[in-house]
Amino acid sequence: MDNNELRDMIFGKNHKPQNPLEEYLMKGFDESLTEENPVCAPDDEFIRYLNDLKKNAPPYKFPKDNVHNMSDEELAMEVIDWFSTKITDWDKQYDLLVSLPKPCQYTYVCKITVDEIGNGGYKQLFFNLSQSFNDKMPKVIKIAIEGFKTIGVPHLADMTKKALEIHVKDENDYVILDTEYMGCDQNMIFSMIADYIKLHANCYI
Repeated sequence: MDNNELRDMIFGKNHKPQNPLEEYLMKGFDESLTEENPVCAPDDEFIRYLNDLKKNAPPYKFPKDNVHNMSDEELAMEVIDWFSTKITDWDKQYDLLVSLPKPCQYTYVCKITVDEIGNGGYKQLFFNLSQSFNDKMPKVIKIAIEGFKTIGVPHLADMTKKALEIHVKDENDYVILDTEYMGCDQNMIFSMIADYIKLHANCYI
């Protein structure tokens, strides 16, 4: 199969882009095959397209009346979506975070913390949160530690505190803690986060 056949299989035979998003994706596909000028970041037209989508989308509303009918994962993801709709400046995520009620801080940060640890361990957690929160990352981790204690998973609070101490010392050896996390009942952790969200559903209005 040559490049043109692969392109037709993905986008449709002789398909022409119908909007800036398709144009961006197809351009990126073509350039990645030649490896002459790969697309590394969205161009201005694509950013405008995404902003238009956000501007024209119906106002987001946290489904507080439906929280008891949602799975633990669905409910935790709603908190992620809820937080993302509030972001107007990606460089000021920390300021937004600490302006929220404590239950909202706890559930959001605890959710992203367990996701990162589950995907790539504590090293990934510290790296990715540094990208989002820059030098405020240790303060965000401390919110997670406080949140885990409040939600009812103190062992995860202790593990994360130890990991932060290792990070501050620049030792970067989290093997024991990563292994300990993988031995935790992760379904129980998500269940505790979801139960806490349900108790404080009014905070997300």
